[in-house]
Amino acid sequence: DSDGRQRAIGLASRRHLESGGRANPEAAVWISPVTFDLTLQRIRERLERYGKIAHIRRRAHPVGVGADALVQFTQPAHAEAALQAITEMRVLGGNITARRLSDVQPS
Repeated sequence: DSDGRQRAIGLASRRHLESGGRANPEAAVWISPVTFDLTLQRIRERLERYGKIAHIRRRAHPVGVGADALVQFTQPAHAEAALQAITEMRVLGGNITARRLSDVQPS
C-alpha cells in the first residue's frame, strides 16, 4: 500500500539523519558500467521507485570509456529492492552489473 511505503521511506530518512548522515555500505549499490546515455537523472528516475536515494555519484574510468556509479539509498532494504530490479528486471539495461557496495569493498 502506498501510505505504508511512504511511511517506511520517511522513517528511513529520519534514521539516516539520526545516524549523523553517515553513508551505510549496506544501503549503497555499485553499478558498472554506466554508459554515456545512462545519465545520473535517468538512473535516479529508474531507481527512486524502490526507495529514497540520498545521492548518486559517477566515477569516470581512468583508462578507456565509460564510468561507474554509486547509488546511496537511505535504507538497506531500498538498496536490496533496487539491486533486485537491476539484476532481475534489467531496469537499467542488459549489460549492467550491480552489487551492494559492502560486497565490493573489503571489510
